[in-house]
Amino acid sequence: YFHFPEAHAVLGVALARLGRFPEAAAALARSITQRPSALAHRALAQVLAQGYGTPGEARQHLEAAEARERAPASPSGGATA
Repeated sequence: YFHFPEAHAVLGVALARLGRFPEAAAALARSITQRPSALAHRALAQVLAQGYGTPGEARQHLEAAEARERAPASPSGGATA
């Protein structure tokens, strides 16, 4: 797969909206592996909460999203956490 984490995150969100949860989870996980973001963590938490993961996994991704949203921005413009 290509290294375009933002594209994988957007693809994952779109697939989730279409109800294609297993594919959405894969795309979002790929995005997080390449470059973690609050968007990808939050979207994956929602997919996992739909029954495609455990409640614990969903909670971990939700907490990761919240931590990234609280983290101060780095000088390059990205979150530091």
